[in-house]
Parts: sequence; C-alpha cells; structure tokens
Amino acid sequence: MSFGMGPRLELRSEIRLSHEQRLELDRLLKFEQQLRRPPSFEATLGLEGMSSADELLKEKGVVGLLIGGLSEEVWRSEKTRIKLTDHKDVDVLVTNLEFSLDEIFQNGIDWWLPKEETFSKIKTRNGTPLDNVHVRWIENGNGIALHYFPHFVNEDYLKPGLYIPDPDLVAKIKAEETLAVANGQGLEPDYSVAETLQKRIRRRMTVQLHSDVKRLFPVLKEYRAKIETLRPEEFSMVAETDQY
Repeated sequence: MSFGMGPRLELRSEIRLSHEQRLELDRLLKFEQQLRRPPSFEATLGLEGMSSADELLKEKGVVGLLIGGLSEEVWRSEKTRIKLTDHKDVDVLVTNLEFSLDEIFQNGIDWWLPKEETFSKIKTRNGTPLDNVHVRWIENGNGIALHYFPHFVNEDYLKPGLYIPDPDLVAKIKAEETLAVANGQGLEPDYSVAETLQKRIRRRMTVQLHSDVKRLFPVLKEYRAKIETLRPEEFSMVAETDQY
C-alpha cells in the first residue's frame, strides 16, 4: 500500500485544463457521485444517529470519523443545506481493530470497520507475482470495502468519540477514493486533473459547520489524517475475500 495517488495534492489556484483533461475530470466527478451508497437497513436519522454513534464510541473508548454524504452536508451553506434529518444514513469509520459491535448495524449506524489479512499470492496488473502481502482495509456490514484506509496522526491523544472531518479532509478522502476507483478501472488521471477534482469537491462546502453539529462534536483537521489507498491488485483480493 502507498499513501495517496502519487504526490500529495496541494490545493493551489485554479488550473487551466485542456479539453481532454476536462473530459477526464467529468468522468471522475461521475465516479464520485456513483460512490454514494444508499442505506440497506433501518437507519437512525442524521443528528440523532451521530449522537448515538458518539455515545457508543465513548463507551468503547475509541475514535470514530464521520464519512459519506453527511460529512459533506454538515459544511454546506444555509441556502444549499438540506435538513440533517433527511440523511437517514450515518456512516462512521473506525480504525481500531479491537472495536467490536453487538450487531452489524448497531444503533442504526452504518459502521465501517478495519480488517486485515496476509495474502500468500498477489499479482500486479503487469503480472508481477508478490508473496505474503499484508493488506488492511475498511468495510461495512454489507461487506462493501473502501478503497482507502485512514491513519489518524497521534490517535492516542484524541479523546474517544465521533469526529467531524474538516472540509479539506472531506475533499481529500472523496478525491482519493475516486482516484483509486478510477485507477482500478485502468484510468490514470494526471496530477492537474486529480488536483482539480479535489478542489471541485472542496468548493461544495463552506468553512461554517452546522451549528448543532459544532456544539456537539469536535472537528478533525486535514493534517491529522493520512490517507492510504489500496492498489488495484490489493482491492481485487479484498473484494474476492468479501464474497465468502
């Protein structure tokens, strides 16, 4: 596994893209929209679900990160923001391997939990065999795996509970996952397209957190998380594992 999709994306001023690059960006934005997963269970509503997740995380003594559509929605402007209760699916990611649940979707939350396995044989896309490859990944109760694995910087210093990613971290996570999906399908966007994708996602959000959310939950800054993406061959092995 390697961190990110190449060099770390630094959000500079708008880049002028060629016609071909704009078409590539449009394809990536469509990929990003397709990554939004509807709930497949009776979910707890937005703010209530977040509070319920926070309570369980504190009880278990671990850190959780809000992901998915709601992580972006809480940073929307008042004009474009929909009611938090309209989001019935609260996605919470946990990286602590010792965290366990009594039920798959306990408290009506879509929990995304860590798994790890050492694969004796993996072949890269160019056919190179790799032996004993250790892979860590995140998946939910439906066996859907993410293309990325976050590492919280100095996690031991974070108090247990639910954290809200700041807009830069939301954009970073969504862009990295989109790029990983595209890469797995043989698309390799250049750096300018990848950077513009992250900027476009970031522009959908403001710097003002929803007042109720701000009152109840701490914010995790972008620099407090490193995003590790699975290589296509690693994700293929993980996907095969989840079928059994």
